[in-house]
Amino acid sequence: CLDLQTATIIGGGDITFVEVQELPTNGEVATQLTGLPFSMTVFLELEIVENDYQQGLMAPVYGTSCDVEHANLLDETTFALTCDKDFIYDGETIAAGTDFSNIDELLINIGTSDIFVFADQPFLDLVEFTNGDHVFTINVVTTDELEIESSGRIDIDFN
Repeated sequence: CLDLQTATIIGGGDITFVEVQELPTNGEVATQLTGLPFSMTVFLELEIVENDYQQGLMAPVYGTSCDVEHANLLDETTFALTCDKDFIYDGETIAAGTDFSNIDELLINIGTSDIFVFADQPFLDLVEFTNGDHVFTINVVTTDELEIESSGRIDIDFN
């Protein structure tokens, strides 16, 4: 593609939960977590702030064929993951609102415009959630100091 688009992160999106029902992952959005490995994903809101293109030339698939340069990026050092309810992890109580993103058994990938958290079996073997609705919140700051907060509500029933 001859075009270059510059995008800036302008906000967060809702957290989407997917529980791994079978392999390969069926990819259906979950409304309840039942104790199987699951993921939390946020696709951030972007705005195209600059569009450089060569006059007279048009990309065949304009919206998806061009590289995007990001005017701001996510600062991984500011990432935090919290839950609105207390839970037990490896015998220790994690208080509601406490950042638990430092748990080694969580796989966390912070991309240029998305965030992915995967809770696999080693995490699930050590965690105890109470049944009922839980709100998970992801906080991160961009390199231009925009504070992003994304939340998602999910019913947990591990019994």
